[in-house]
Amino acid sequence: MAYSEEIKKQVWSKGQIVFGYDSDKYRKDECGAWMIYDQYGKGRSSIFEWEIDHINPDGGDDTRQW
Repeated sequence: MAYSEEIKKQVWSKGQIVFGYDSDKYRKDECGAWMIYDQYGKGRSSIFEWEIDHINPDGGDDTRQW
């Protein structure tokens, strides 16, 4: 599913800010993995890739608003 830039930014804002790094470019996910904003949706071609998956990690409803 393609997400708008607005949705991507809303999800990105939930990432952990890391002191000393530009929070517009670098963050960590809730598991502590590094993410780079422009690596969104790059798949396995980047170790810093991130994606928007289910809102409910158990595979449930994705209708909640960000």
